[in-house]
Amino acid sequence: MALTVRAPWVTKIALGGAGVGAGLSVGVDDSDGVGDGLGAGDGLSDAVAAALGERLGMGEGGGVAHDWTRRAPRRPIAATRRRTIRHLALRWGEYHAAAMADRPIRVLLAKPGLDGHDRGAKVLARGLRDEGFEVIYTGLRQTPEMVAAAALQEDVDVVGLSILSGAHMTLLPKICQLLRDEGLGDVLVTAGGIIPDDDIPALESAGISRVFGPGTTIREVAEYLRTNARRAA
Repeated sequence: MALTVRAPWVTKIALGGAGVGAGLSVGVDDSDGVGDGLGAGDGLSDAVAAALGERLGMGEGGGVAHDWTRRAPRRPIAATRRRTIRHLALRWGEYHAAAMADRPIRVLLAKPGLDGHDRGAKVLARGLRDEGFEVIYTGLRQTPEMVAAAALQEDVDVVGLSILSGAHMTLLPKICQLLRDEGLGDVLVTAGGIIPDDDIPALESAGISRVFGPGTTIREVAEYLRTNARRAA
């Protein structure tokens, strides 16, 4: 008979053979790295075998085989943490989606370049506010970098660019590129002002979703933003 002890958690006990001593083996978990303490022929081994035989009701010559399993308690900390993180991420996603659905659409209106006329932009800002939008107006003479930084800081859904200076083919594509560089590719970008029809296809290719020309009503702008904002991605 052999008894091997490596750890405090006995994982398997098997009894069988012609006697109590013969055919007794005790297998244990070696997870904690403790070395062998007892070997075959040990006096304590015989004592343990005899005690186990009495507890199991085995007499001399018993040929019954038994198999018990006692597993050490597992603590899957890493798996538990992963499940917790996934659960929290899911809950945060649901909360964020609900919050996005409940809050008004945020619109950033900007006047890039050296354009000094902003009466139309101010009228549009007030009209969109009356339509239920949340509007942030940057003011005059904004650089592309300033517009992109304001869009990022304000966490907007729409960037509306008003330009009358004729520099739209230079400034508007640059603003679209800066927004993408900032990770704002899902932000809807629109433009308005004096923009020739021949330039509109190139601006749309650069990332402008819609160009509103002279005569566009505030209601038309509002309906377009409600339909397309937060869907640009």
